Amino acid sequence: MDYRIASKYSTGLVLLTLCFAACKKEQFAWKNKTKNTREAIAEKDSILVLEGVSTQSTYAYNEDAPVKLGVTNRSLAVTYPEKYFKSITGPHGESVTARRVKSCCPFKTANSDEFRYQNVAVLEIYEVTYEGLPAPIRVYINFFDQGKVYAPKGFLVKSVTP
Repeated sequence: MDYRIASKYSTGLVLLTLCFAACKKEQFAWKNKTKNTREAIAEKDSILVLEGVSTQSTYAYNEDAPVKLGVTNRSLAVTYPEKYFKSITGPHGESVTARRVKSCCPFKTANSDEFRYQNVAVLEIYEVTYEGLPAPIRVYINFFDQGKVYAPKGFLVKSVTP
């Protein structure tokens, strides 16, 4: 067989393989196969009771370590972003403001509707600011899965009145 003909067929085979790979339905990685058992996150004075300040430098700052606010009560969960951001302050007690920027980073979890969404969920990104902060900080929130809830490193937990 002539080398030029074999080369032409090889190129076609490679292009065909790439086309099939590109057309393949996107698959998302499972991040959690365990259903939530937490009914609600403890609250006091309309703010969440946090575990403290995270010692993990990436906590809340990237998609691999989001703040996990998931609970079984979905109607209660929609109130958590505002309450979470009311629960933290800047490093010197500054009031924090947050605004939702976008959804991102699809992943599979047992806590998303299996039939409607095929167990796929997304993270929410918020931009957080406080007086004296030179540029907003992005915080990643997972509303689907549960976990211990902390203030991100560089922030403080707002004290609640006893």
